[in-house]
Amino acid sequence: MKALLLLICMFLCCAGASAQLADSTAPARGTAAWHLGKARSQKTAAWILLGGGTLVGVIGLGNSINMSGGYLGPASEEEKSKQRVGEVMFLVGGAAVLGSVPLFLAGARNKRIALGMKRQASYLPDPGRQHSFAALSLRLPI
Repeated sequence: MKALLLLICMFLCCAGASAQLADSTAPARGTAAWHLGKARSQKTAAWILLGGGTLVGVIGLGNSINMSGGYLGPASEEEKSKQRVGEVMFLVGGAAVLGSVPLFLAGARNKRIALGMKRQASYLPDPGRQHSFAALSLRLPI
């Protein structure tokens, strides 16, 4: 019973606690500024993945070629294991390069959405202004 009471008290004390603070300077979710910020961060992540993957792949390819020993192949087991490490590095680098492609595409999509929102917002009519337009009316006495 004491353990249950202690558990309930701990739960009630922690129920109102929040682990994250609300950022009042961040743009509201779904706005054009939010989409542009998201596109910028996705493109940055894509460039980092592309550059890092290329670097790791080139280093792994160089290591694998260097340890191959020419046409005869690696001579010892140590050289074979180093060549395998180079091959794995090349494959991981290639996967990182391929992983950057969806981030580039998502960044372009978010930028297109944001620009579309800005374009639509500029054509919205003023709700307080009356607009005149041509019309024809017909009145029937009943």
